[in-house]
This record gives sequence, C-alpha cells and structure tokens, in this order.
Amino acid sequence: MLKRVAAVVAFFLCAIPARADLIQYTFSGANGLSGSFALDGAQPFNIVTDAVGTCGTLQSPNNTIAGNFGAAAFSGISRLVTCDTTSGSGPDSWIIRSDITGTPVGGKTPAQLNLFIFRSGAGTLPISTNVPDHNFNPFDFQYSFVWSNNDFDSGALESLQQVPEGATVATLGIGLIGLALVFRRTARILRSHS
Repeated sequence: MLKRVAAVVAFFLCAIPARADLIQYTFSGANGLSGSFALDGAQPFNIVTDAVGTCGTLQSPNNTIAGNFGAAAFSGISRLVTCDTTSGSGPDSWIIRSDITGTPVGGKTPAQLNLFIFRSGAGTLPISTNVPDHNFNPFDFQYSFVWSNNDFDSGALESLQQVPEGATVATLGIGLIGLALVFRRTARILRSHS
C-alpha cells in the first residue's frame, strides 16, 4: 500500500509545472466550452491610470490557453486585462483575452476567446491575478468565442477558478504518505495481536 501511495504522490509532484511562477486556471461555459489557461506570475502588470480608472495588462509569451468549444479544440496565448473604474465609468472588469487557433469546424477556425468577469459597485478591484468575487449571472460572467470569419458565439461562464498551487499538492502528498504509514503500522500491530 505504501508503494501505491508513493506512486500517486510522485505522479502529482511530477505533474506540477516546471515553472513555479505560472498560475494555472480552469474554466467552463455554456455550449460545451471548457479548458485551462496559465498566467506568468513573475511578469509585472503594465498599469495605466486615466479618467476612466486604473487598468493593468499582464502579457507574456509564457501565458497559454487551451481547451474545447463543442467540436473545436483550440490553443493559443492569453493576456489578462483588469480595470478598477472610477465611479460612473462602468463596471470593474477582469478579462482574459486570447488569440487562438485550432480545429476547423464548418469551414471556420477558432480565432479569439474572451472570458469576462464584470463587477458593479463592489468597491476597489485590485490589479491582480486573483479571480475576483463576482455574480454568476449571464451579464457579469460570460465569454465570447470568435471564429476566423468574424462569426462569434457567446454564452454564460459556469466556472473560472485558480488551480491550487504546487505547494498545496505537495502538502496533500505528504499527508497521504503519513496516512499510509499510520495504516501500515496499525495493520502490523493488529496482525501481531491476532
């Protein structure tokens, strides 16, 4: 049993990205949208402040995105654009904008994917890679999928969340090893008393 637990832990530890500064996310949406993206946490935001508010863009060649939209598989490069707007300038926003390519469907190829989180009247939105609190209604939590011929599909996002970091997975693995050792010792004690 200890060998099985060690193998599972080794698998999870090896599955951790080689770059510890990549922040992993998963998402899903209506009409068969699902996938994941990564943001380069070591890259600083390019921040601009004007009359509308403060906006930050996190752009890096290390940012990636991949997934499926119905029958179309896609991959590409993503960037995060987040804005904390001044009062009366519209909602705050946290948007993943992605240039993608992938499997042609009906003569059209995937071209862009945008994942939108909007917040109205929720106070200051920090310029951050953290997914902000949001409503799950179709107007505040949505996506648009753009095809090469400029057709687009849109719909509600169902989830968008950060994947637990590697340290969390490592802690889980250490805990599993500890449990396996306790079970092994308990089994040995029970066998010696029978």
